[in-house]
Amino acid sequence: MSDVQLAQCLYRYLLFRSFCHFELGGDVPEASILGRFRTRLVDHHPWDKLLVDINRQLEAKNIIMSEGRINIIDATPIEATQSDSGNKKIGEPTQNSESGWHVNNNLHSHAIST
Repeated sequence: MSDVQLAQCLYRYLLFRSFCHFELGGDVPEASILGRFRTRLVDHHPWDKLLVDINRQLEAKNIIMSEGRINIIDATPIEATQSDSGNKKIGEPTQNSESGWHVNNNLHSHAIST
């Protein structure tokens, strides 16, 4: 994103201000100020130190990154009904009528519960 685009996003979107730790109701820097700041960052070559810190933070949150892909894993346990088509003792099916499963034939996908 260019310096001008960043300045516009900081002006328009509270999420950008929050992420950059600017006051939500305060002023935001102009594109020229952002450009000078970016230039100073590039001159000091902070990338190796930043990458080490980012990887440490990702590892602490058990986020696994692989080159060229983003993997988001949500292992939140949820309560679910049985998925078989068996019957209860009273003759009612045990399967939830709104549940099911789907297989995506895409080479990069696996079975997805719905």
